[in-house]
Amino acid sequence: MQSWFGLKRSAMVALGLLVVGMVACAPGPDLSDGLFAQIRTNRGTMTIRLEYEKSPMTVCNFVGLAEGTINGLDGKPFYDGLNFHSVVADFVAQGGDPLGDGTGGPGYDFPDEIHPNLRHDAAGIVAMANQLPNTNGSQFYITLKATPNLDGRYSVFGRVIHGIEVLDKLQTGDAIRSIRIVRVGEAASQFRSDQATWEALINAASSEVRVASQNSREAVIATILQRWPELEPARQGMFQAIVAEGRGDTSARRGDLVTLNYKAILPDGLIFESSATNGQELKLELGTGQITFGLDRAVEGMKIGESRVVAIPPELGYGRTGDGFVPPNSFIIYELELVAVE
Repeated sequence: MQSWFGLKRSAMVALGLLVVGMVACAPGPDLSDGLFAQIRTNRGTMTIRLEYEKSPMTVCNFVGLAEGTINGLDGKPFYDGLNFHSVVADFVAQGGDPLGDGTGGPGYDFPDEIHPNLRHDAAGIVAMANQLPNTNGSQFYITLKATPNLDGRYSVFGRVIHGIEVLDKLQTGDAIRSIRIVRVGEAASQFRSDQATWEALINAASSEVRVASQNSREAVIATILQRWPELEPARQGMFQAIVAEGRGDTSARRGDLVTLNYKAILPDGLIFESSATNGQELKLELGTGQITFGLDRAVEGMKIGESRVVAIPPELGYGRTGDGFVPPNSFIIYELELVAVE
């Protein structure tokens, strides 16, 4: 027969197990209906409300990576064990890079998804980080204060609703120990983040981006032709016009060293560079892309004394990145005079 002491000890053990079980099963903060991400770091845990109705593609990507249900992860959580590779005081904490240096990603890009009602209006706003428009992957950031200058440029998809104090403790290199997704309510439970859903959302958005890009390109071309009506279509998407004929039989060819007077102009008429402002003529070896490959193409075939106006498309200019005064995906108009060929 068990002693009173034994009974008391058994009861205490049972009570202890019950308490431990209750703690282990505790879901964390009380959450109303919605889709949430609980980010556990070495500084504490943050709970993020995910805006799956306003930013379904971005949330699908984030949840799919967190749970390992997309991109061939086979159930392996993508974010677990990564870190916050950059924490800038009074700005953002950025993480989600498998390389840990701000250059990595999941191996794909997807378009921006910018909702007008999701703004960088407080600390704790969660959005996708990228280097250029429509190049989102796995990296995300959390604002450390309101940053309205980021509105309209990055895809906001969540907000920290619990654990905001953790943000104040984060430092560069702090660990993302795990990200767990919590679904509360029927609508959130119905939200899918599988491969098929993810691909459908990204394909639809990519199609919209292509249409918008084409419409924008056509609008820019119309602006250029209105400002330089003498231009006519030429090779490789360029437009050109000969303003003054050259002399002699020698034409500039790839490999030649040429001397030019020139202006480089944006479609809105802004002259961002010229031989006059630089105080000297430009010497250029054709075919090297010393300035842009588009400029090389524009000069090829010119004769000494010839003047041309040539509009080059972004892919022959500074492309998706832009450069200095040149925004990404910009046409450039060159006004050229060939002075010498060597």
